[in-house]
Amino acid sequence: MVCRIDPLRMIILGLILLLILPYSAHAHNGAVAIAVPVQGIAIDGDLSDWPGGMEKY
Repeated sequence: MVCRIDPLRMIILGLILLLILPYSAHAHNGAVAIAVPVQGIAIDGDLSDWPGGMEKY
C-alpha cells in the first residue's frame, strides 16, 4: 500500500507553517533599571547585609 500525499495539501500546509512559525521573540520590553553604588555589601550570596529600603526590580 503506497501512501500518496496530495501536492495541494502540501502547499497549504507549507503556507500555514510559513505564516504561523516565524513569530519573533521580543527580548527587550523597554524597561530600564538604574544601578546605584552601594557601600558595605559583600558578594557572598548572603543578602542580610543589603539595605532594607533597596528598590527591587
